[in-house]
Amino acid sequence: MTSDKVNSPHDRYFKQTLSHADQARDFVLHYLPAEITRLLDLDTLSVCKGSFVDRQLQHYFSDLLYEVEIRQGGSAFVYLLFEHKSSPDRLTAYQVLRYMVRIWAEWLKRGEAGALPPVIPVVLYHGLSCWKIGLTFEDLFELPRELRPLVPKFEYLLCDLSQYSDEQIKGAIRLRLPLLLLKHIFSKDLTARLPDFLKLLRSLSDNESALEALEAALRYVASASDRVEANDLIKSAKAVLDGKGGGIMPTLAEQWIKQGMQRGLQQGVQQGTLRGTRAMVVEALRTKFNAVPPKVVKQIEKIEDTEVLTQLLREVIHVRDMEEFKAVLAQI
Repeated sequence: MTSDKVNSPHDRYFKQTLSHADQARDFVLHYLPAEITRLLDLDTLSVCKGSFVDRQLQHYFSDLLYEVEIRQGGSAFVYLLFEHKSSPDRLTAYQVLRYMVRIWAEWLKRGEAGALPPVIPVVLYHGLSCWKIGLTFEDLFELPRELRPLVPKFEYLLCDLSQYSDEQIKGAIRLRLPLLLLKHIFSKDLTARLPDFLKLLRSLSDNESALEALEAALRYVASASDRVEANDLIKSAKAVLDGKGGGIMPTLAEQWIKQGMQRGLQQGVQQGTLRGTRAMVVEALRTKFNAVPPKVVKQIEKIEDTEVLTQLLREVIHVRDMEEFKAVLAQI
């Protein structure tokens, strides 16, 4: 299995939301077919640790695995693969199959006996274009009838957020808000929509949960969208927190605005800047030298200082070869 490291703000928000068992149950209940959820004892659903996504694909996919008991006996896995490319990957079914096989391999490692547990694969997608590729593994082939029995047969379930209206996004507030933000994160009108999305938090009776959800939402928008300015985020948050009749006390609102929110926004923006600058350094090296050794990429990814990364970007212009750049990198 791969590392648990989260590589993008989309992944981070996805995992922060759906790593909570209650929100995972809510998602399964509302976004899987009823004929499947009827078979599952959702009270037993638990989150499994680890990831099955290949390291080189972590910029495009993230995943979560849940184990749940079947009402008629035995257990099953629900595998949730989050695809955050701007358009669907034609080979998604192939990736899903690879990860399903890895799940069964891990199950066998545990020393389990008997029949293999079913894996229910679900793809969650929030890209710009709607999902138009086939959902079955067989769709990847052009086969004569005689060869079709020799190809694995399975279909993954799809949750394409672009095909849901805002009113069709169901579930408790702690699930609905993240799904709405994931759906609209690339939208041109996100700034205008954001206050209404955040106002959903007014209905939460637990102040601490509401503030936690607000902080996560603001961090996500600050680091994942270049369309929303920090001042817009502050105004949107104030509109929610200062709203009378909501479950969030004005005193807590003021405390959050003064202390937590500014810090959260700054960290979100800083993380987005770091990721972008790291990517520019690697791309500049690749452009100049055609290839970048994986070890060099790892060293660059560990740098947490934007000024250092900017200096490295300048050094790329002057160094004559990769060895010279490695020497510069070694001095940091």
